[in-house]
Amino acid sequence: MNYNFTETQKNKIIEQWGNDFYQKILRDLEIYSKKWGLSDFEFVEYYSVSVIFFCKSEQYGDCILKICDIEEIDFMSGYNALREYNGSGKFCKIFECDADNQIMLIERIIPGKMLQDEPSLEKRLAIFSELFNGLHIDSKNPNITLYKKWIDDMPNYLKNGKDYEELYNHALRAQKIYYELSKTYDRKLLLHGDFHFENIISGDNGEYKIIDPAGVIGDPVFDTGRYILNEHWDYKTAEKTIEYLGKSLNIPDKILRQCFYIDATLSNCWSADGGNVKLDDVKFAESVLDA
Repeated sequence: MNYNFTETQKNKIIEQWGNDFYQKILRDLEIYSKKWGLSDFEFVEYYSVSVIFFCKSEQYGDCILKICDIEEIDFMSGYNALREYNGSGKFCKIFECDADNQIMLIERIIPGKMLQDEPSLEKRLAIFSELFNGLHIDSKNPNITLYKKWIDDMPNYLKNGKDYEELYNHALRAQKIYYELSKTYDRKLLLHGDFHFENIISGDNGEYKIIDPAGVIGDPVFDTGRYILNEHWDYKTAEKTIEYLGKSLNIPDKILRQCFYIDATLSNCWSADGGNVKLDDVKFAESVLDA
């Protein structure tokens, strides 16, 4: 099959991933439309780490085809997490995968409204808490990344960046906090790793499900920081979020503040390579930490 990208879409794909990957997409669509019985492709204009298509499957119905361009270890961690969570009822299902080519066919949740679009903060937090509680499981797969490795590597992203001296100091502080926290919070369970309100979406029955796990092993408290980071629009919202989650998840406020700071720092260290650092977010998280 030939998929007709618009000229703008083609240019954006090439800008994001390069022409070789654009050509790979065209080949993959031809191959996997036949191999997995797929049709009615619709490109989703979300230029991140994956090229995403809505499509129809002869066997599974409405699906999403993801063609990824990430490190092999990251792809396998996410894939293995989806496999292990497949029977939980809280995650979208995975139907097919070609790990060598970093391609997955997963359940499409319709209409797919993001939790982000729910106007009530309290309702968003209630839904997140309901999904969080009882979510984390023992992993049977030895190839899933450790959360500790993310933390160990955090300052390394910045060593050669003269412009990131302040962020580097935050990375060292966040690292120290994590090492101290992990003496108490030391469970080794399967985490989502990127658990925020854009990765929680609702179906036509109003039930919310989780998508796009990064897949990482650690204590469940470390799956809270990313959510707080996305909800932190202002100091009042951050305080309300932490107070609510402290009660609903039975995690001390102090620990949630520390996880927020760790995640704000970690995500900005990752962003440094693309020059997308938001140091104000890290400083804000530090102010919440020290409140």
